Amino acid sequence: MEAIRALRRRGLLASAWPWRSLAYLVTGSIPGTLVLTVVAAVLVVGGTLASVLIGLPMLAALAFAGVPVAAFERWRLRLMGAEPVAGPHRAPDRPGVGGWLATRVREAATWRELGFTVLFATVLWPLDLAVAAAGVALPVTLLTAWLPVLSGGR
Repeated sequence: MEAIRALRRRGLLASAWPWRSLAYLVTGSIPGTLVLTVVAAVLVVGGTLASVLIGLPMLAALAFAGVPVAAFERWRLRLMGAEPVAGPHRAPDRPGVGGWLATRVREAATWRELGFTVLFATVLWPLDLAVAAAGVALPVTLLTAWLPVLSGGR
C-alpha cells in the first residue's frame, strides 16, 4: 500500500525510492553472473577431478555456497530501506572449522540458502537485469520520442 501512495505523490523521481529500487535490481545482476560463473566452474572442475578424489572437497564446499550469497542478499535488502535482517544461523557448538561445518550441515537455513543461491544464479539475476533494462529503456524511449519530429521526421 505504501508503494501505491509513493507512486501518486509529486516528485517521485526526485525521491530516493525509484533510484534505490534500480540500485537493488542492478546489484542483483552483476553478482548473479559472478555466482553463476563460480558455481559452474566449481561444478565442472570438481566433477572432473572427482574421479581422482581431489574434486570431492570442492563439490562438498558447494553446499556452503549459499552462506555468503544469502548474507549479500540480506545486505542488498537494506537498499530498499528495509530493516536489517538478522542471519538465521546459530553460533557453532564447538570452536574451529569442524564445529562450524557440523553446525551448518545440521541447520535448515544452510539448505534454504543453497536453494536460494541456485535460484539466484539461474533465474533471479536475469530477471533483475530484464526489469532494470526495461525500467530504464522504456522511459528513455518515451522521453526521446519527440526527437525525430524535430529532425523533420527522417
